[in-house]
This record gives sequence, structure tokens and C-alpha cells, in this order.
Amino acid sequence: MKLSTLLKRKQRSHRPEPGPPLRTNISILSRLPLECWLKVLEFLPQRDVSTVSRQCKELHASAEPILYRSIDWEWCGSSSSEPPFLSIVKLLRTVHERPEIAALVQNVSFVSYTRPQEPVYNQRAHIESTKCQKILRDYPTVRNFLLSIVRLANFPHQREWKGAVKEGNPHAYAAILISQMSCLRTLKLDCSFVWDHGWPGLMITHAMLGSPPGVLSDFSRLTYVDYGNNCSRLRQKNARGVNVPLFGGLEGCDRSQYVGWFFLPALRYFAMWAQSPSLAQDIASAMNAQPSNLARLRQWSLNQSIISVQDINRLLPQMKSLEYLRLGLQYVTCLGQLQCVAAMEPGLRSVSGTLTKFILGPHYAAITSQTAPACAGSQEGLKLPHGLFKSFEKLRTLRLPTTMLLGWGANQRKLSGALPAGIKELVLRDCYLETAIPHRKPNEAIHVLANFLLYDVHQYPHLRSITVFMDRTPFNMDPVSKMEREELRQLGGQRHIYVYLMQNTGQSID
Repeated sequence: MKLSTLLKRKQRSHRPEPGPPLRTNISILSRLPLECWLKVLEFLPQRDVSTVSRQCKELHASAEPILYRSIDWEWCGSSSSEPPFLSIVKLLRTVHERPEIAALVQNVSFVSYTRPQEPVYNQRAHIESTKCQKILRDYPTVRNFLLSIVRLANFPHQREWKGAVKEGNPHAYAAILISQMSCLRTLKLDCSFVWDHGWPGLMITHAMLGSPPGVLSDFSRLTYVDYGNNCSRLRQKNARGVNVPLFGGLEGCDRSQYVGWFFLPALRYFAMWAQSPSLAQDIASAMNAQPSNLARLRQWSLNQSIISVQDINRLLPQMKSLEYLRLGLQYVTCLGQLQCVAAMEPGLRSVSGTLTKFILGPHYAAITSQTAPACAGSQEGLKLPHGLFKSFEKLRTLRLPTTMLLGWGANQRKLSGALPAGIKELVLRDCYLETAIPHRKPNEAIHVLANFLLYDVHQYPHLRSITVFMDRTPFNMDPVSKMEREELRQLGGQRHIYVYLMQNTGQSID
């Protein structure tokens, strides 16, 4: 017998006998109750949840509610300059085939997180029509599905909606996708949705005020809406060719897109980029058919918005539960800001009993040394509402320009006479336009702050931090000296108050 044959027999004789089959990890884990799987999957990143869902049917059933709970797709950013149109189309196909999937979605975010390298004014954040058409050819049922929703919902301006669906407009497709989410709780949309016709706003308005029941969601659980609040990322070129914040109206912006949001039954927080000079009038007209949700709104934030003072004075008295108010309004001049604030005093007083945080963040058009005198204008006799916030018993955080709170020159008041007793955080901004005001000396806010820390701060035992934003401009190149900064820090430290001096970019100048 050959040696090789003997060796093979010996090896076979020493092999262990086969035992019972090993139980795989999947079979063991599959015995876990669904509640346990849901708890485990909640701690996993979205990518890992997607991977787990593809392992077997049991895992897919457990992972599906987590997988679709939150949809966070960057609209146009560093990874891609195009909206996630293909992902939207795929999800629409899934919703068409399995309508129950739409009810799993609770949080949606279609926002750009990075600032574009070039100005985007008068441009459209969209992909080329040919690419859209190519994608839609691979999913023929999606277009027909959306057209049927438009027809059954009886959208106004059917021709425009159908045209946007046939062309493959990403903003319109995203709006119709959102319209099918019956359990939606939070919604964040990019500013491009506002100036590209406002499709989501138009859809919400129709869903709240005119849609037949059962076609569009009633959004009964939607409590948080951020509609274009990232508009500060937009830029336009001024006369010198420098990129500055976008200022002025928008050509593609539909003014009727804002009304429906105020009729959402569960809305509590609403941040918006408003471009509507007649917002209150439009809401009042819609309230003839249905009551609004203004009385239950707790937080209202406007960013770089165009809205009239009359509208603010009409809307604020209806917000009986308002706790947070941010008015980021656009002005051509500093005088326009002061006149606006003086005129909105009745509206602000109407929320004095509930407001805990107030921010006034004015945005100006670009100013140069040649245009400064014209912007300053004649301001003699203008009465500022000094001491307006002293009656705000619940106000804890106050952020606004120094001229509004203190005045200037001979009419300047003390800081102690302008603050509520329970104030905890004070943020002042010496904006660059204020340096062009006649009779106003540079760094007036710093001197007022020093006097306040020396003599009057004991009247405010809850005050913990004071921040002053200073702008380096042609009018005021070196806003605060090192000695002044050190003295302010020491004064604040002795009274257990943090004093911060910041540049307008948010960086400390200490």
C-alpha cells in the first residue's frame, strides 16, 4: 500500500465526529422581542440601521420604523451641488407601493449646511432638466403618482403644479412627498424652497385651507418648522464686487406661501424667512374660513425678513403663549431700524407677560463712507421706547442694538433704566451703521457698560453675562483698547458677571 494512502486514512481516523449544527447569531438574535430590537437600533447610526435591515426579513421588520423615522438629506452642499432628486424619487416610489411607509416618517430635513463659494442671487438650486428626465424615465410610475395627487387634492394653479411635476422640479417633488407624511413632527427646509416658487408653503396652505379630506396630510403632529431660516448663507455682489448678505425682495418668491403655516394645529416653533409685506392681512383673510394657531405658538423667529411693522403689531397680540421672539428684519438704513422699533412698541407690549427671550437682529444694505451721511438722515425728535422692556417680568435674555436700548448723544439714557429686573443674559451690538449717527461718539456702549458695572449692577441680582458685539469699520477701526477690555473684565469678575467683547464675526477680540 502506498504511503500517501496510509496517511490519508490516518488523517480521516483522527477527524472529530460531526456534532449538532451550530446556532447562528442571527437565529439567536431573532428570538429577541421587537421592543428590544427597537431599543438597540435607536442607538445605531442611520447607515448601520440600513445595513441591519438588509440581513433578513425579521431584522428588516424591526429596523424599518427606525430607518424611516428621520430623513436628513443635504440639499446642496459640499458633497454635491445638486438636490437629492434621485433619493426623493426612490422614496416616492416606495410610498406609492407601500403607503404605510409615509406614516413612519417623523422628522425631515432638506437643508444646505455649507455656504456656496459664489453668489447665488437670482439662481435656482436645481439640477439640469435633462438629468431629471433621465431619472424619471427609470421610474415611470412616480410621475403618474404625483400627477394623481395633484388632481385628487384639487391644487389651485393646476397647470403650474403639473408642469413642475412633468419637468422634474426637485422642490415640487419634495413638497408632494412631504404632503403624504401624516405623522410628521419636525420639518426643516432650505432657503431655496422659499425663492423657488415656495412649493412647500403653497402645499401647506392648500392642505390647511382647501384640500379634500384624505388626500393630503392634516399635519396634526407637526410642532417644529424651519422654513428657509438658513437664508444668511445667501450672498450677492455689491457695487464694489464684494459678496454681502442678500438684501431685498426675491423675484421667484410667491408671497402666498406663508399663510398656511400659521394654521398648523400643533405648531409651537416656527422659524421663517419671510418676504411678505402683507402677511397679517393674508392671515386675517384666511381666518374667515378657519381659526389660526397663533394663540398656541411659543417661538417665532424671523431671519433677514421683509415684513411690515403693521403686520408685527397685528400678529403679536394674537400670540398669547409666545415665549421666544426673534425679529431679524431688513432695513435700508439705521434710521429705518429706529423708526421701525419705535413703531412696533404696541406689539411688543402685548407679549410682555409671556416673553422670556427677545432678539432684534437688524440686517442692513451695504454701506460705504460715501453713502453713510445719506443713511444717517435727520433723527432729531425721534423718540425711542426707552424702558420698554422694564415691564417684561419674565424676560431673561435680551439681545438688540445699543441705539434701541440706550439712545445716543445728549439723549442717551442709563442702562439700568432699560432692563427688566429678572434679566440673566444681555447682548448688545454696536452695529456699523450706528457710527454714522450724528452726535454719537464711538464706543458709547462701552462707557455706558462700565458705569453700569460700577454703580447700578446690584439692581439685577440674576444677571450672569454681558456680551457686546463690536464692528471694525472705516468709522471705528479700533473699537476697544486693551486697557478698557481688561477693566471691563475685572469689573465683571468682581460682581460675578462674565463680560465678553466680540467682533461681528462672533470671534472674541480679547
